[in-house]
Amino acid sequence: MRKILYLLIIVSIFVNSCSDDDLTVLSNRIALKELTIENSQIKLEWNRPYIQNFDSYRIIRTTEPITNFENYYYYESIAKITDIDETVFYDNLTLKEDVFYTVVATSSATNALVSNSQKLDNTGKVIFEDRPNDVVFYPEGNKLFMFYRSKIYLVDYETMEISDSIVLSPDEHYGTLGNFNNKDELYVSCSNGSIRIFDIKTLTEIATISVGGNIKSVVCDDFNNLYLKTYGRIYSYSRSTLNFIDGYSGVFSYNGTIKHLKNSNRIIEITSNISPDNLIYYDHDNSGNFTSADDDNYHGDHPLNHEIFECFPEGNYFITDKVGAIYNQYLDYVTQIGDWYYNEFENFFVDNYIYAIKAEEKEIELYSKTSFSYVKTYTTTFYPVFVFKDNSELIIIGSDYYESNYYYGNAKYTIEKINLN
Repeated sequence: MRKILYLLIIVSIFVNSCSDDDLTVLSNRIALKELTIENSQIKLEWNRPYIQNFDSYRIIRTTEPITNFENYYYYESIAKITDIDETVFYDNLTLKEDVFYTVVATSSATNALVSNSQKLDNTGKVIFEDRPNDVVFYPEGNKLFMFYRSKIYLVDYETMEISDSIVLSPDEHYGTLGNFNNKDELYVSCSNGSIRIFDIKTLTEIATISVGGNIKSVVCDDFNNLYLKTYGRIYSYSRSTLNFIDGYSGVFSYNGTIKHLKNSNRIIEITSNISPDNLIYYDHDNSGNFTSADDDNYHGDHPLNHEIFECFPEGNYFITDKVGAIYNQYLDYVTQIGDWYYNEFENFFVDNYIYAIKAEEKEIELYSKTSFSYVKTYTTTFYPVFVFKDNSELIIIGSDYYESNYYYGNAKYTIEKINLN
């Protein structure tokens, strides 16, 4: 009797001391199908295995293939599924060089079944670790100028390669396109109070205008004049001589973002350092001298946002804020597009349409530029941040994480293209 008792104790100790190291691992007993993309997610699908005392499926995602399946438990699982009949799993797209997936079926007994591994190739060739301050689109040569604190990257959005870069001082920078003597130029406004002018094709620096203050926006008219805004004052400079022309302060001691309306001598500003946001216009003559200025009559009655602010190419309207509020050139509020509160709303005008980013939903909505009515929706693979249009393609700067409350976490950014044909 004592021998039997000792034997039972030994067996009990053996069973209770079994760990993952004691598991019998059988590889390639689950057939994981080729990965597919559905609704901007990675779809994993596998066959239902035969396994006694099923406990769970473990979904393993790695950046290198698993070569020793017996050590699968050393890898972190991204999901656990306890229903043996649930043989489909969806994972969010992430911007990694390569991703490998493996499915493991475990049981309460000491054995496990491991699938084959499936590889998802790099989902974006150009990968940036941080969100750009600004992006300037230049379709000639398929160029995107991506602005970071100390550098501008020149990216070819067709080859998805970085072709060149400009090293700048460690300040915030924003860009604007212009033309002088029939040559396209890139105007870079810097928070150290200077405007740097580059040849857009060679990226050689042509000139610098030192003004002082924090400059976040610079615009140009059709008469070779540049206009820039610092705290409480707007300045004009001659592009041909680089000399100061005029300055205007009036009673509007505000910071803000300025835009120049096409086919007119009017500059629009949305303020950034007061509440509620204010809307101001500045008129000038062909020589760059300011002739008048005034603000709107609403003072917060309608939405304004200096970070979301684009003018129609005809110069008759501009759009602002996450709701897509539209104003005319006389600062009159007209309407807002759609009923959705647009997260990280951006827009780009071409032909007869407005392209509005609905970032949280991974969508870009198309609206008529004349009636402001909804037309259709395009679905994106990544969360869109900037959007441009080149012929029949949308060129999108997207992120693998949704930008919520200005906390981007581990987000990475890449270029995505949508064919509109």
